[in-house]
Amino acid sequence: MRTLVPASSALVVCFLISTPLSADDAAVKFGIFLGAVKAIESKCEKYFVRTDAVMGGHLSQADYEYAQSMIDREVEKSLSALSVMSCHEAAIEAAKLTNKSFFEVWEIQ
Repeated sequence: MRTLVPASSALVVCFLISTPLSADDAAVKFGIFLGAVKAIESKCEKYFVRTDAVMGGHLSQADYEYAQSMIDREVEKSLSALSVMSCHEAAIEAAKLTNKSFFEVWEIQ
């Protein structure tokens, strides 16, 4: 007898498997971060990203441009997530995409 695993369970398992980041993965991760930042700043009026958090100095010029090209798509995804998360929860999750602390990424006014 075969046991079927619901698709959602399979997705969770795939999501939980971590892989080491390559340079290309760093560009993708930074693109997701940039989209999340833009969404959070647009939806959460008290949250402002610190300028040095979005500089991308750890990326090559090509990787930085690739990350920039992802922003619009990632903003949409982040706005969707913000419909079920608080601004603070989203800001914490966005900071996790960097090697910076929450306070190095965000300013709350």
